[in-house]
Amino acid sequence: MRRFFAPTVSPLGNPTPLRRTFALLPLVLLACLAAPLAAQDDEEDEDDPGLPGLMATHAQLLSTGRDGLTVVDTAPQRLALSLASDESPHPAIPAGRFRTIYMGRLFVQRAGKYTFRVETTGGFQLDVGPHQAFNNVGPEGSERPAAPTTVELKYGFVPLVATYTKREPTDAAELRVFWQREGEAEFALPIGVLSRERPKAAAKGMPPAVAPSTQEPTFEQGRRLVADHRCAACHEVAGLSSAAGAAPVPRAALLPGIGDRISEAWIHRWLANPKAVRRLATMPDLFGDTPEEQADLYAATKYLGSLKDKKKVVAKPAAEVERPDAAAVRKSMASVGCVACHTLPGEDAAKFPDLRPLTNLGDKTTAAVLEKRIAEPRAYHPSSRMPDFELDKEQPKLLRDIAAYLADQHATEALPTPQAPAGDLLEQRWNTLFADDSVRGKFEQMAEDERWRVLGSRVVETRGCLNCHDLDKRTTRLKAPSLVGVGDAKVGLGCLNAAPQTPAASYSFDDGQRVAVVKALQLPAEQKPAKAPLYTAQRQLQQNQCTSCHNSGGGEGAFAKRILSFVPLGTDQTLHDLAPPNLAGIGEKLTAKTMQSVIDGKTRARPWMALRMPHFGEETIKGLGTGLAALDGISPETDADEANLAATMSDEDIEIGRQLVGRTGLNCVSCHDIRGIPSIGVRGPDLARVPGRVRQEWFRNWLLDPQRFAPGTRMPTVFFGGKSAAPQYLDGDPERQIAALWAYLSQGSKMELPSLAPPANAIVPGGENPRFTPTDRPLIARGFMPGVAGLRGVAIGTPEKTHFAFDSERCVLSAAWTGDFAEIGGWFDNGRGTPEDNALKPLGKIVWRAPTDIPTIVADGAQSASDAPPLAARFRSAWAEKNEAGFAYRLEVEPGKWLDVEEHLQPTEKGFRRKFVFRTDVELPTLRMTLADLEWTGIVVTPKALGPASKVGTIVVPPFLLGESREIVVDYDFPTGGRHAKSEAKTEETK
Repeated sequence: MRRFFAPTVSPLGNPTPLRRTFALLPLVLLACLAAPLAAQDDEEDEDDPGLPGLMATHAQLLSTGRDGLTVVDTAPQRLALSLASDESPHPAIPAGRFRTIYMGRLFVQRAGKYTFRVETTGGFQLDVGPHQAFNNVGPEGSERPAAPTTVELKYGFVPLVATYTKREPTDAAELRVFWQREGEAEFALPIGVLSRERPKAAAKGMPPAVAPSTQEPTFEQGRRLVADHRCAACHEVAGLSSAAGAAPVPRAALLPGIGDRISEAWIHRWLANPKAVRRLATMPDLFGDTPEEQADLYAATKYLGSLKDKKKVVAKPAAEVERPDAAAVRKSMASVGCVACHTLPGEDAAKFPDLRPLTNLGDKTTAAVLEKRIAEPRAYHPSSRMPDFELDKEQPKLLRDIAAYLADQHATEALPTPQAPAGDLLEQRWNTLFADDSVRGKFEQMAEDERWRVLGSRVVETRGCLNCHDLDKRTTRLKAPSLVGVGDAKVGLGCLNAAPQTPAASYSFDDGQRVAVVKALQLPAEQKPAKAPLYTAQRQLQQNQCTSCHNSGGGEGAFAKRILSFVPLGTDQTLHDLAPPNLAGIGEKLTAKTMQSVIDGKTRARPWMALRMPHFGEETIKGLGTGLAALDGISPETDADEANLAATMSDEDIEIGRQLVGRTGLNCVSCHDIRGIPSIGVRGPDLARVPGRVRQEWFRNWLLDPQRFAPGTRMPTVFFGGKSAAPQYLDGDPERQIAALWAYLSQGSKMELPSLAPPANAIVPGGENPRFTPTDRPLIARGFMPGVAGLRGVAIGTPEKTHFAFDSERCVLSAAWTGDFAEIGGWFDNGRGTPEDNALKPLGKIVWRAPTDIPTIVADGAQSASDAPPLAARFRSAWAEKNEAGFAYRLEVEPGKWLDVEEHLQPTEKGFRRKFVFRTDVELPTLRMTLADLEWTGIVVTPKALGPASKVGTIVVPPFLLGESREIVVDYDFPTGGRHAKSEAKTEETK
């Protein structure tokens, strides 16, 4: 590979080599391609934003220099790519040489002179309107160095045509395009300014995922239809069958035990017409309207309904099912993210045709099955796109409430019970399907119901059901013909007929879809799918419905559009506080490792959000982090380069960065967490995790102009007009200050916290040090403890350096930490005179937290604390003595009946001891104390005070007699290395 280098300036002002570019098509071809774009349709609205992203045509580049197979891909959102030498832009294009032509429009928001710079390892030519903005293609296609080009652009949409060529098969393919308006900073050409014309007519019945951007059906539209409808499960398909090296076809729902999970009436309705039940269903209609077909439909229904589950999920009797508060459940479902993919009961599903309705699920299944389905999405469906929100681990009560609520939804009229066809159809179908089988002679030996079930078993085998569904070790009897090399003459045959006949399946394709499918089937028989991370990433985003929650450059997802209908904004909140981050340009923002960690559920950048990033099946998201980076032109090697940057930082850079982060600098700590210490109010990601998580180039660009990347963000522009908001540092030079900030933040968890002057009203023991430091006795501090103990937090610090936080509003011990104690006020001072001005912040490492979604103590009648509402609580006092400290409060167990509780806290060698003292002047029922999610080694109690533990973490306290008092002592061991790990409880009863 030939590369040309020219000195330039890196984003942080350091000299660095720049990879220059090469281009490919002759200008005359580009001019021909651009001509249709320059002409405006008489009826076209010049202000129409069109559709996001460009039209890209990928073509195999033959050794003769001509194009081979050509594929039109309407998906690319960006003028960028990053591919290894053995990778291709599309699975149907063999790895090696290829040519990609991008066509669309560039939106210029501000007229002026723009300079275009390109980083690439291939040939590249870019035409913007009448200007050639870049070209590194010499005579006869030879490559040459090309300097950045400056062109004058007017406001509005400008036609854009770009051509990238990879001529050397052993080279990597890399492309990034940058632009810079005169007098402003340089940025990579963003997603939001690229678009393509809106189609003049939508294809009838075409699902959104494959909707054409032209009226002409394309190879790619057909390929997606073939993949989504699992054609390769029955047929051999060039480039898509596992025999050709493609990934296995995703499997449909498991059939074993389906009769215990789904009602027979619903099975019959579904088999009769899947699309009538779910508009976007990809399962075909296998049964026609003739009496014989209807007999087969009934037989299949009876057979599937008879399949019982060996590990059946037993549903509670209807009388025992607790009816949750519907409004509360709907709000929680919306907050968690259900409304991104589903409409809820009571909504008009017709208004949201792309979402799956959750209506009338009580006619289909039970609450117990729904609970397992939500908690383990792939338990019944190995390739399910339903993600795992881990509600069973984090919010078990919400999980039960959602399942109970959905199972309580029924249609106005009950589904009709399937009726056996009259006459001799049963015997006729039996003789037909068992014509050459020993089973045929057993007809007379069976009861009628058994005959229908056995017949249904054969129907399931012969109709192709087992090509997609697993049923123990049984195999299909359907032998479908090969679709390799199918030509246009086959459009009206088999499944591609407008009215398919058995055994062909009906997919309700329209004429355009059938033509598109045939185009996709015309690959050569020997075609092997190429590794195509760009294409794979786009498909993963689509198939996992990522854009239902995230904006990816194509507009807000369904979640952002719908959430405010269920969850009103709180004080000082915007939609950004509820909705997930934008995926547009995410590859140039986050490292591939960080993205994959978030996708895999190992990292949460915004743990305070109610909306959570769900877990998907590994096979559906493998490699997505790398793919997202490649879509933005970022190669995997970039992560290693980022990791080496911190080693070049000087101590002076680090110290200046520390000052800039603080209150006297750019005041970053006013909104951001830092080294695990949460900010108040609106929270931003932890600054200590920025390097290694985000890329240095993006960090620089974000600080220079955050509104460019996230319009409406609360992040202030601290470098405005080339000037810093803290001019006293480094002469106010933005580039040098950004480099210093990066140097400081690169220290991560080892960084020294910002040095800030204490507020004037702070209570500071021992001089002017704003940190509380217990010496010879425990110390009490009160204040707002964001993320720890809420608005009315009380903290107890001990000389042994084990400290505690108590939420006096809920009367719950909320956290314990080790190391330094606390600091009050000043740090996150926002000058508004609110409780945040005196925020109380733990300074050490939090090693234990109490459950936040359930109370500690509940009354009799609940199986665990998560089954009951919290008891009314009244805080009484906190105390600190020489060798002991604690809290006192009252709980209303029954109306007018109060239990007095004292919690005595004392550090121990391995952790701490927590002693509960209960006193009451009335008789009270059994109580349950939930100590879930703790590592505790033993319980010591006074005689007869403790009943048997119902499960690990739950203590049963027997009924209180008049005037009786009890004590329970729990010893906690801190997990090794500060990591929390559950362990079995050791319960001891004293006698």
